[in-house]
Amino acid sequence: MGNKTLALLSLIPSTLGIIRHKENIERLIYGIEKKFGEKELVETEILKEDSFGLNRAKDLLAEGKVGIIPTDTVYGLCTNALNREGVKRIYRIKRRDIKKPLVLFVKDKGEIKKYGVVNDTAKKLIDSFIPGPITIVLKRKEEVPKISLRDIDTIGIRIPDEEFVINLLKNLDFPLATTSANLSGKETPKDTSSLKKSFSGIVDFIVDGGERSGSPSTVVSVIGNEVKILREGRIKREEIFKILNK
Repeated sequence: MGNKTLALLSLIPSTLGIIRHKENIERLIYGIEKKFGEKELVETEILKEDSFGLNRAKDLLAEGKVGIIPTDTVYGLCTNALNREGVKRIYRIKRRDIKKPLVLFVKDKGEIKKYGVVNDTAKKLIDSFIPGPITIVLKRKEEVPKISLRDIDTIGIRIPDEEFVINLLKNLDFPLATTSANLSGKETPKDTSSLKKSFSGIVDFIVDGGERSGSPSTVVSVIGNEVKILREGRIKREEIFKILNK
C-alpha cells in the first residue's frame, strides 16, 4: 500500500467527523452554538397579562431580551426582530435548524405590506383570516431586515388574535421575531408550569396566559399566483380555498 493511499485513508475518519458534526459547525459559524463549558443562565421573570406585565415585557423586548408570550394557538418565543443578537439567541435556545426561518409578528394589517409583497390573492386571505391562527408566507421585500440566519427571499407574517399580544405589538416600535416555545423536536408546553421546567433560567421572561390549545397556526405560502398550504392547522384547507375561489 503506497503512501498516497495511506494518506487518503487517514483522511476518512476526519472527513466523517466533519460530516457528522456539520450542523454544529454551521451553528458555530452563525454564532448560535454554545462553546464547551459555556453557561447561559438568566433570571426569568414571570409576568401576568396586566398593564404591569405589558409594560415590563415591552421594556425587556426593547432591550433585546428574549421572552415567551401566549398567542391564540401556542406559547411563542419572541424577541425584537431588528435585534440580530436576540434572533440568534432564539435559535440557540430552541436548538432550531438554521435553515428554518422565524415568523414575524406585526401590529396591524397595514404593516404586512411593509415587509412582504401582497398581491390580490394574499389580500383575500389577510382580510378574511387576520388577526387569527394563520401565517402568511410572502416574498420578502429587499429592504426588509432578515429574521432568518440563512439568506432567503420569503417571510412568514402573522397577527395572533390574542388581546395581550396585539396590545404589546401596538406599544412596540418594532415587530417581533417568533417561533413556538418548545425545544426543537419536542412538544410545545401548554401552560406556565411546563414552560418554567423547560425555560426557567434560559429566557428573560414568561407571560402567564393560562393553558393554550396546542393547535398550531395554518401556514400558507402566496408567491405570485401560486398558493401552497405548508401546514394545516386551526384553519382548514377547505376554508382557505373557499375564500380564494369567491
